Amino acid sequence: MYKSQFENLYYDLYKIEWLSEHISKECLKETVKDYYRDLPFEDPDYSLEDYLADNAFYNKQCYACKDEFLENEFQDPEYMQDLLSEQGLINEYEKYMRLHRKR
Repeated sequence: MYKSQFENLYYDLYKIEWLSEHISKECLKETVKDYYRDLPFEDPDYSLEDYLADNAFYNKQCYACKDEFLENEFQDPEYMQDLLSEQGLINEYEKYMRLHRKR
């Protein structure tokens, strides 16, 4: 996998965990309804992800943006081990960090 693919994988796993810990099913449904209600017809490329970046969830909470995640949670090996919870992914993360560590 390429660097960006690893980063996207780790970020997507983070978002799933964050959602499961912070957002109820009802809140998620309300957020999606709001997105479609507010969807600007003049911009068909305006994604749910864009909407969340602009508005957060129905309860006004939101997970960290990708850059913030990469600068914080991603740099915490203990957090990442808990997040990944699979030895193969943990090994890939450790290898990734050795190769791409900020100097």
